[in-house]
Amino acid sequence: MKCIKCGKENKKNAKYCASCGASLISTPAKKQKNIKRRIFLTVSILFFLAAGAVVILLVSGILQENRDKDRAQAAVTEFLERYKACDPAASELLAGTGDIEMSYEGISSSFADELSYEVISSRKDSDDLYIVEIQTTTIDFEKLFTVSAEETVKNYGEDNVTDHLLDVMQQKITGDTCETKTIPAQVSVLKINGEYKIQMDGSLANALSGGMNDYLESLAGGE
Repeated sequence: MKCIKCGKENKKNAKYCASCGASLISTPAKKQKNIKRRIFLTVSILFFLAAGAVVILLVSGILQENRDKDRAQAAVTEFLERYKACDPAASELLAGTGDIEMSYEGISSSFADELSYEVISSRKDSDDLYIVEIQTTTIDFEKLFTVSAEETVKNYGEDNVTDHLLDVMQQKITGDTCETKTIPAQVSVLKINGEYKIQMDGSLANALSGGMNDYLESLAGGE
Protein backbone atom coordinates (compact mmCIF):
# COMPACT_ATOMS: atom_id res chain seq x y z
CA MET A 1 0.00 0.00 0.00
CA LYS A 2 1.43 3.30 -1.07
CA CYS A 3 1.55 6.18 1.41
CA ILE A 4 -0.28 9.20 0.00
CA LYS A 5 1.90 11.47 2.10
CA CYS A 6 5.47 10.39 1.31
CA GLY A 7 4.96 7.82 -1.51
CA LYS A 8 6.57 4.93 0.38
CA GLU A 9 5.33 1.42 -0.48
CA ASN A 10 4.09 -0.42 2.61
CA LYS A 11 2.74 -3.88 3.37
CA LYS A 12 -0.81 -4.55 2.22
CA ASN A 13 -2.38 -4.61 5.70
CA ALA A 14 -0.21 -1.90 7.22
CA LYS A 15 -2.10 0.77 9.12
CA TYR A 16 0.72 3.30 9.35
CA CYS A 17 3.52 4.23 6.95
CA ALA A 18 6.84 2.65 7.86
CA SER A 19 8.63 5.75 6.56
CA CYS A 20 6.69 8.79 7.83
CA GLY A 21 4.18 7.24 10.24
CA ALA A 22 1.14 8.69 8.43
CA SER A 23 -2.13 6.76 8.64
CA LEU A 24 -2.75 4.42 5.73
CA ILE A 25 -6.44 3.94 6.55
CA SER A 26 -8.51 5.91 4.08
CA THR A 27 -11.58 7.80 5.31
CA PRO A 28 -14.69 7.27 3.20
CA ALA A 29 -15.78 10.37 1.27
CA LYS A 30 -19.18 10.41 3.01
CA LYS A 31 -17.53 10.29 6.42
CA GLN A 32 -15.18 13.13 5.45
CA LYS A 33 -18.17 15.17 4.30
CA ASN A 34 -19.93 14.62 7.62
CA ILE A 35 -16.80 15.67 9.50
CA LYS A 36 -16.55 18.87 7.45
CA ARG A 37 -20.23 19.56 8.04
CA ARG A 38 -19.85 19.17 11.80
CA ILE A 39 -16.83 21.47 11.77
CA PHE A 40 -18.75 24.05 9.75
CA LEU A 41 -21.75 23.87 12.10
CA THR A 42 -19.52 24.17 15.15
CA VAL A 43 -17.72 27.22 13.75
CA SER A 44 -21.04 28.79 12.72
CA ILE A 45 -22.54 28.28 16.17
CA LEU A 46 -19.48 29.77 17.85
CA PHE A 47 -19.59 32.74 15.47
CA PHE A 48 -23.26 33.47 16.14
CA LEU A 49 -22.78 33.06 19.88
CA ALA A 50 -19.95 35.59 19.78
CA ALA A 51 -21.99 37.96 17.60
CA GLY A 52 -24.95 37.58 19.94
CA ALA A 53 -22.79 38.42 22.94
CA VAL A 54 -21.56 41.58 21.20
CA VAL A 55 -25.13 42.62 20.39
CA ILE A 56 -26.20 42.01 23.99
CA LEU A 57 -23.32 44.15 25.27
CA LEU A 58 -24.17 46.94 22.84
CA VAL A 59 -27.88 46.90 23.73
CA SER A 60 -27.05 46.74 27.43
CA GLY A 61 -24.73 49.73 27.06
CA ILE A 62 -27.36 51.75 25.22
CA LEU A 63 -30.03 50.92 27.81
CA GLN A 64 -27.68 51.86 30.66
CA GLU A 65 -26.81 55.16 28.98
CA ASN A 66 -30.50 55.94 28.51
CA ARG A 67 -31.15 55.17 32.18
CA ASP A 68 -28.29 57.45 33.17
CA LYS A 69 -29.65 60.28 31.01
CA ASP A 70 -33.12 59.82 32.52
CA ARG A 71 -31.70 59.91 36.04
CA ALA A 72 -29.63 63.01 35.28
CA GLN A 73 -32.78 64.68 33.97
CA ALA A 74 -34.73 63.57 37.05
CA ALA A 75 -32.04 65.09 39.30
CA VAL A 76 -32.37 68.44 37.53
CA THR A 77 -36.17 68.33 37.83
CA GLU A 78 -35.95 67.51 41.54
CA PHE A 79 -33.49 70.36 42.11
CA LEU A 80 -35.67 72.89 40.30
CA GLU A 81 -38.75 71.79 42.26
CA ARG A 82 -36.86 72.19 45.53
CA TYR A 83 -35.52 75.55 44.38
CA LYS A 84 -39.03 76.77 43.52
CA ALA A 85 -40.15 75.76 47.00
CA CYS A 86 -37.18 77.66 48.54
CA ASP A 87 -36.10 74.38 50.11
CA PRO A 88 -32.58 74.62 51.64
CA ALA A 89 -32.20 70.88 50.97
CA ALA A 90 -31.87 71.68 47.27
CA SER A 91 -28.14 72.00 48.00
CA GLU A 92 -28.00 68.23 48.59
CA LEU A 93 -28.26 67.78 44.83
CA LEU A 94 -25.35 70.13 44.09
CA ALA A 95 -21.81 68.86 43.57
CA GLY A 96 -19.24 69.92 46.13
CA THR A 97 -21.55 71.68 48.58
CA GLY A 98 -21.18 69.24 51.46
CA ASP A 99 -23.34 70.30 54.41
CA ILE A 100 -23.91 73.83 53.09
CA GLU A 101 -27.59 74.75 52.71
CA MET A 102 -28.89 77.11 50.04
CA SER A 103 -30.02 80.51 51.21
CA TYR A 104 -33.10 82.31 49.88
CA GLU A 105 -32.68 85.56 51.75
CA GLY A 106 -33.70 88.90 50.25
CA ILE A 107 -34.92 88.98 46.67
CA SER A 108 -33.57 85.49 45.91
CA SER A 109 -36.78 83.93 47.20
CA SER A 110 -38.82 86.11 44.82
CA PHE A 111 -36.92 84.80 41.80
CA ALA A 112 -37.49 81.26 43.08
CA ASP A 113 -41.21 81.88 43.65
CA GLU A 114 -41.66 83.20 40.11
CA LEU A 115 -39.69 80.40 38.47
CA SER A 116 -41.22 78.10 35.89
CA TYR A 117 -39.22 75.75 33.72
CA GLU A 118 -39.23 73.17 30.97
CA VAL A 119 -36.78 70.30 30.58
CA ILE A 120 -35.94 70.00 26.89
CA SER A 121 -33.51 67.07 26.58
CA SER A 122 -30.56 65.27 28.12
CA ARG A 123 -27.43 63.76 26.61
CA LYS A 124 -24.17 62.14 27.60
CA ASP A 125 -21.25 64.53 27.17
CA SER A 126 -18.38 62.36 28.40
CA ASP A 127 -17.68 59.70 31.02
CA ASP A 128 -19.97 60.39 34.00
CA LEU A 129 -20.99 63.84 32.69
CA TYR A 130 -24.46 64.56 31.33
CA ILE A 131 -25.89 67.75 29.89
CA VAL A 132 -29.55 68.55 30.53
CA GLU A 133 -31.06 71.29 28.38
CA ILE A 134 -33.65 73.40 30.19
CA GLN A 135 -35.55 76.63 29.69
CA THR A 136 -36.51 78.80 32.65
CA THR A 137 -38.81 81.77 33.04
CA THR A 138 -38.55 84.13 36.00
CA ILE A 139 -38.23 87.84 36.83
CA ASP A 140 -36.24 89.78 34.24
CA PHE A 141 -33.28 90.91 36.32
CA GLU A 142 -32.03 93.54 33.88
CA LYS A 143 -35.38 95.34 33.66
CA LEU A 144 -35.97 95.06 37.41
CA PHE A 145 -32.50 96.42 38.18
CA THR A 146 -32.68 99.23 35.63
CA VAL A 147 -36.09 100.51 36.71
CA SER A 148 -35.23 100.17 40.41
CA ALA A 149 -31.90 101.97 40.01
CA GLU A 150 -33.54 104.89 38.21
CA GLU A 151 -36.22 105.16 40.87
CA THR A 152 -33.68 104.93 43.69
CA VAL A 153 -31.61 107.75 42.23
CA LYS A 154 -34.73 109.83 41.71
CA ASN A 155 -36.03 109.36 45.26
CA TYR A 156 -32.82 109.13 47.31
CA GLY A 157 -30.04 110.62 45.19
CA GLU A 158 -26.99 108.95 43.65
CA ASP A 159 -25.07 108.94 46.92
CA ASN A 160 -27.71 106.77 48.60
CA VAL A 161 -28.26 104.15 45.89
CA THR A 162 -26.36 101.43 47.77
CA ASP A 163 -28.48 101.90 50.90
CA HIS A 164 -31.87 101.79 49.18
CA LEU A 165 -31.58 99.87 45.88
CA LEU A 166 -32.42 96.41 47.24
CA ASP A 167 -35.42 97.78 49.13
CA VAL A 168 -36.74 99.43 45.98
CA MET A 169 -36.22 96.21 44.01
CA GLN A 170 -38.14 94.28 46.66
CA GLN A 171 -40.98 96.83 46.49
CA LYS A 172 -41.15 96.39 42.72
CA ILE A 173 -41.34 92.61 43.13
CA THR A 174 -43.98 92.86 45.87
CA GLY A 175 -46.01 95.21 43.71
CA ASP A 176 -46.16 92.48 41.05
CA THR A 177 -45.11 94.86 38.30
CA CYS A 178 -42.00 92.94 37.21
CA GLU A 179 -41.59 91.61 33.71
CA THR A 180 -40.39 88.05 33.21
CA LYS A 181 -37.70 86.62 30.96
CA THR A 182 -37.21 83.17 29.40
CA ILE A 183 -33.64 81.89 29.37
CA PRO A 184 -32.19 78.63 27.96
CA ALA A 185 -29.51 76.87 29.96
CA GLN A 186 -27.31 73.80 29.87
CA VAL A 187 -27.14 72.04 33.23
CA SER A 188 -24.05 69.89 33.86
CA VAL A 189 -24.83 66.74 35.88
CA LEU A 190 -22.04 64.57 37.29
CA LYS A 191 -22.48 60.89 38.13
CA ILE A 192 -20.54 60.47 41.37
CA ASN A 193 -20.54 57.06 43.09
CA GLY A 194 -23.90 56.25 41.55
CA GLU A 195 -25.45 59.60 42.54
CA TYR A 196 -26.29 62.45 40.19
CA LYS A 197 -24.99 65.84 41.29
CA ILE A 198 -25.62 69.19 39.61
CA GLN A 199 -22.91 71.74 38.97
CA MET A 200 -24.00 75.26 39.89
CA ASP A 201 -22.15 76.95 37.05
CA GLY A 202 -22.72 80.29 35.32
CA SER A 203 -25.30 78.95 32.89
CA LEU A 204 -27.59 77.57 35.60
CA ALA A 205 -27.09 80.53 37.95
CA ASN A 206 -27.95 82.91 35.11
CA ALA A 207 -31.15 81.03 34.31
CA LEU A 208 -32.28 81.00 37.94
CA SER A 209 -31.61 84.72 38.41
CA GLY A 210 -33.44 85.98 35.33
CA GLY A 211 -30.26 86.79 33.40
CA MET A 212 -28.36 88.51 36.21
CA ASN A 213 -24.99 87.00 35.20
CA ASP A 214 -25.35 88.07 31.58
CA TYR A 215 -26.39 91.58 32.59
CA LEU A 216 -23.54 92.08 35.06
CA GLU A 217 -21.05 90.77 32.50
CA SER A 218 -22.40 93.23 29.95
CA LEU A 219 -21.90 96.08 32.43
CA ALA A 220 -18.36 94.94 33.18
CA GLY A 221 -17.58 94.67 29.48
CA GLY A 222 -18.81 98.18 28.85
CA GLU A 223 -16.44 99.74 31.35
